[in-house]
Amino acid sequence: MPPAGESSHRAAAGMPGDEGPIAPSTRGRKGGRKASNAKAEFTTVPGVGGTCSHCKVIVKTKQQSGTILAQHLFGCRLAPLSVRLMAWDACSTLQKSDARPIGSTDATARPTSGAAGFHGGAVASGSVVVGPRLSGFHPPAGGISSFLDRVSPAQASTIEAAIMHFFVANRVPFLVAESPNFIAMLRALRPAFVERELVPSRKKMAGPGLTTLYNDTRKEVLGLLAAWVVRRKAVCVLDAWENVKHHHIVNVLAVVGDKVVFLDSVYCGDECQDACGQARLVQEKLDQYGGMNTFNTLATDNTASCVEMRRLVSVAKPGLVSLNDQAHVANLLVGDLCKVSWMKGRVSTATVVSKFVRRHYRLLAAYEAAKDLYNKSLPADAAAKKQTAVSYVTPSATRFLYNRDLLAACVRNRPALRNILELNNGAELPRLVKPRSVSAREALASFFRVAESTADARDWSAARRILDPVCAYVRLFDGESARLSLVLPATRRLESDMAALAGVMRSEEVVCTASADVLASLVDAVRKRVHGPKDNTVRVLLLEDIHYLAAALDPRVFDSQASDVAEDGERAFRAMRTFFIRSPAVFSPDELHTVGDDERMERLRAQFSTYTALSGTSAHGAAAARKPGAPLDVAQVMNSDWDLWGWWSMYGGSTKALCEIGKALAGMVPSSCSVERSFSLQKSIQSLVRNRLTHEKVAQLMFVHTNINLLGGGDLDIGHLDFLKSVMVDAGGNEADGSDDTPSSGRTSGLKIFR
Repeated sequence: MPPAGESSHRAAAGMPGDEGPIAPSTRGRKGGRKASNAKAEFTTVPGVGGTCSHCKVIVKTKQQSGTILAQHLFGCRLAPLSVRLMAWDACSTLQKSDARPIGSTDATARPTSGAAGFHGGAVASGSVVVGPRLSGFHPPAGGISSFLDRVSPAQASTIEAAIMHFFVANRVPFLVAESPNFIAMLRALRPAFVERELVPSRKKMAGPGLTTLYNDTRKEVLGLLAAWVVRRKAVCVLDAWENVKHHHIVNVLAVVGDKVVFLDSVYCGDECQDACGQARLVQEKLDQYGGMNTFNTLATDNTASCVEMRRLVSVAKPGLVSLNDQAHVANLLVGDLCKVSWMKGRVSTATVVSKFVRRHYRLLAAYEAAKDLYNKSLPADAAAKKQTAVSYVTPSATRFLYNRDLLAACVRNRPALRNILELNNGAELPRLVKPRSVSAREALASFFRVAESTADARDWSAARRILDPVCAYVRLFDGESARLSLVLPATRRLESDMAALAGVMRSEEVVCTASADVLASLVDAVRKRVHGPKDNTVRVLLLEDIHYLAAALDPRVFDSQASDVAEDGERAFRAMRTFFIRSPAVFSPDELHTVGDDERMERLRAQFSTYTALSGTSAHGAAAARKPGAPLDVAQVMNSDWDLWGWWSMYGGSTKALCEIGKALAGMVPSSCSVERSFSLQKSIQSLVRNRLTHEKVAQLMFVHTNINLLGGGDLDIGHLDFLKSVMVDAGGNEADGSDDTPSSGRTSGLKIFR
């Protein structure tokens, strides 16, 4: 006779109370073993196994093992509770590893007892132990799932938004959402969210989830942009590149001060290969995002098609200023310097050493070990003085960074490399390289000759010293904090530093094989890139008319560079006539229709004369004394909080037209490095592995990931904590479903499992 608890379970399952479907199995060989009733739930498939009559799944067991069949029935969701109970009773393996399944009828069918009463005496095999139960405790009829924390639709939507924010902000593939580890983490944070199967799939995240996040983020970002451009207009920065699918993509960004807003990524096809097609695309994007009410500057790359495109757009939209990328022009200057025969030879020998070491992995491993030993033998301040050995740089698309870093690495690595060359009297190098052909032995001999040469090492150091002024110039204009008014003084300083380079190298006792003619050729190359040659062979210059105007209308720069600005004052007025003489932001509609260009230009000249008489007394406040010719620290002004827009707003009331020009120039950034960084980010999103992403999805991911920092941060360290908090904490407090698990602080812990 089974115990009372067993009888209730059998009654609930619809089984006779006197005996079960299968008698307890007799262990051992003597008594034999009865056939399992689990086989009755399967249709035999000869040579394979059996087909489950509930889920129609073929279970592979040629020997018709009752244990395997019972385990399948126990885990089958479509099987009724009575069949799963029968499978558990018939299989001793399940009894040892899993608890007997309990349904709602089992919970309600238990007899009522006292506060601490127990039912059943001796526990038979296969029976259920009924624990103590408090009086008055009535479990709900919905099963164990009703004990879990409730998740309202509003809370589920908030958690899904937090998951999407976390995945997109940290560039996590949507496939991870279906991984067991991620689901286990969600189960630990919010069990009900997983048990109720609310975890979004990767298709839902990549479809409506991403679209919703993109639309919400776009609405907020464009609202912020509209608020920012009220004070100062934005700079439209765009450039084109070719993605992993060899599609032509144009990225459009807006730069307002030090804030960068990613606007769009356009698949342009083949219609934007010329200047006219690019101009049409740019005008469409400008009109889409507010036109001249949002932008006052267009900055692109310095290729011939981009320069012509900027000219066409400036003609179509008067008042839109066209700017070069100063960092890119500086890279072109490095290319000019490297075309000098002496510099070309130094870069070539440094490339021989770097390529040879990186190509042979045994030699590279030996160099890494020798580098560590050499660095340990140096003083503690060697790293600060840049005397330690470093890894050899890999080729880069930016000529300036690669050439200068290559020369610096060869100079710093020479002592550590010589330790390998001199090991075992030079016998270690052939063992590491193992040359097997005539060309390999010639390459080894060339490498050994260059690496051992003291003259080449001195020339590398001198060539790096020549490129240092250009390096300092690029660092001023490779970010969003660059100021247009500082281009003129920075370029003049670069020109003067390169002109005095020969004397500085002699005073520093820099020994090299460069002659005076070589240094003169280098200085001439810089002069051509700054002022332009007479034969127009150099089209993109470091200094344009707009740079003279920006320097003239910055009081802090004008006071120190007054003589230089006055010398080329006509170039500043030429920039006024080119970009602002017909600008609706500078002149009223009546002035544009009734007053001619020459008369408007005379008004600007008169206002400029008034400005030059007052700028020295009010550059840093009304009581400041004028200090013409004072030295200007370009880097200090670049990193200071000098507000040129605020100065013109305060002191430009007497020169209204010139005030509008000054405020427009105050927000211009002479750099398009932000769009180059967007290319690197887009390449990491649509890589060779994730090449099936459509361009629409890539554009949405780029927009959300780039602009999410503007809405409160998207870094992994901060966003990860916010994500966990969003999943664990309920949103909205008490809901209409009668939830009563909200603590007094107004937040509900998602780790609370039972009410």
